[in-house]
Amino acid sequence: MVVSCVALGLGVRCLVGGPLGGGEAGTVAWGFGKYAGVILWCWVVHAGVRVVWPRLGVWGAAGAMVLIAWGVELAQMTDVPRWLSQKHVLLRLVFGEVFSVWDLVAVLVAGVLVVPVDLGLRGLERRAKSES
Repeated sequence: MVVSCVALGLGVRCLVGGPLGGGEAGTVAWGFGKYAGVILWCWVVHAGVRVVWPRLGVWGAAGAMVLIAWGVELAQMTDVPRWLSQKHVLLRLVFGEVFSVWDLVAVLVAGVLVVPVDLGLRGLERRAKSES
């Protein structure tokens, strides 16, 4: 799931404005790239939660992902994530720079969408194991 999310994220970034660009602010391409990136970032967090706390289950991991992502987003109201983001491009991808209430909404959407994706992937894994 992590590799797929990273590949999709890089693909979206390339489509909407270059490898590290995000298109021109305020355009449809910019908005699509921004919120697709938020959702994919959340899905990577969800996958990490599933690895660290496998007993949480899909819904528990989705809830933990929402809490973690909201924590990161709310921290953007301070200068710490902006400072970290200036240190390295990877830190910018992890912590972001600017708080947006719409990112909180995108995180909720990610939490709802990740459940059927995760359940579908688990079903494929089980089917592949039973066929081998």
